[in-house]
Amino acid sequence: MKAPIKFQLIILLPLILLASCYPAPDAMFTEFYVSVHGDDASGDGSMASPWRHVQYALDNLDYGSDPPPRLNILRGLYDETLTITRSITIKGAGEWGPTSAWPSDPNYPNTNVSQINRILTGEPPERFRSRTLTIRGTNTPTGNIVVNISDMVFWGGNVYVEDGAAARFDHVQFLDVRNYVGLSIKDSPLFAVRDCEIITAAREYSDFGIEVDNSIGVIERTWLGDFFDHVIDIGKDNRIIIDDIEIHGSRIWYADGIRIRGANNITVKNSSIVRDHPDPEPATDTHSQSGISISGWTLSGYYKILLENNTIAGFNWGLDIAAEGFRVSAAENTISGLGHPVKISYHGYTGVTMPIIDFGGGSLGSAGGNTLIPPGFGFSFFHGGPYDISACGNDWGVADSLVDSSRIYDQLDDAEMGRVQWQDCSTASSGYNFLALLK
Repeated sequence: MKAPIKFQLIILLPLILLASCYPAPDAMFTEFYVSVHGDDASGDGSMASPWRHVQYALDNLDYGSDPPPRLNILRGLYDETLTITRSITIKGAGEWGPTSAWPSDPNYPNTNVSQINRILTGEPPERFRSRTLTIRGTNTPTGNIVVNISDMVFWGGNVYVEDGAAARFDHVQFLDVRNYVGLSIKDSPLFAVRDCEIITAAREYSDFGIEVDNSIGVIERTWLGDFFDHVIDIGKDNRIIIDDIEIHGSRIWYADGIRIRGANNITVKNSSIVRDHPDPEPATDTHSQSGISISGWTLSGYYKILLENNTIAGFNWGLDIAAEGFRVSAAENTISGLGHPVKISYHGYTGVTMPIIDFGGGSLGSAGGNTLIPPGFGFSFFHGGPYDISACGNDWGVADSLVDSSRIYDQLDDAEMGRVQWQDCSTASSGYNFLALLK
């Protein structure tokens, strides 16, 4: 088995490289066409004589142009399993499903949709891990492929980006995802998911909406739901900005909105992370059932999580932090929980420094302004670690005179714990200047 690439993650997201995923506005593509009314044998890939199958086009078009060629997938339902190993732009007809087809042609929908239908093979559970699309790079730090996909529908999800491929999904729907994943991104030096929708089949369970590992990229203006176990699952060694997304759903037990595991640099901002199930879940796993779950440890003291202007609601714990050696900054968030809006755990790994957690007024530059909505029972802020946390300038939902006694669990309740500094943050633990790290 070949080892995954270890990309060096840098401080600034490489926006210049992100822009390079798109050809220049005045660039002339070499264009090819696929149609459900085309023909692989007699077609030449032109608009007048398109090919019939997408994979046939991918295997036979001319890749010698600069910028790389564009493949236009015309309106239709295509039952195929696709593999892309060369740089290309793919553009569909534009609309999203669900679709129905004209009785005279089961592949020609009555809406302007270009849809790839996953072909299920084998026996369960392997059957439901069948891939709809694989984008595979060269597994080297240089010379990898860049793929742009827009205005498409992938029925069944299970779309994979791997082995050093860079990919951009723009206005793409991952429809009827079930049993495993909508979009999996691993070992990608650059990815972007923008204006997309990733949804499960009606009342069908699926593990992940998006899973990411060892990659750099952005997820923006994207809607995810409903029955995912971990709606966005982030492994380790990632640099990701998540901005203006909506998570609706997790209408199952033991579900997370965003799960961050291991050493990562992650920004989550301007997003809505909501679990729609009306009841609290049985508390059997301390790092599950959370709007945002942050876990793992690092020896470097470099990795950081920034949470800004998010709404988190409906989970047992709005924010569940069990990350040691990390820097976590939270500002202008509205956080509620069926158990605790904020829950901090501590394991005491050997040689690992205490985390720095700044909910306002601390060394990471947080302006505070978080609204911590108390549940019907429990605490708004449950601190279970032996270190101080800065939390000035927040709305605790009650008068200041009641905060210590009814809203915060910390050293006043357990002498082995640290303090939540919610009035005077001058004694909070010191550390890196968070804003400086982002520059």
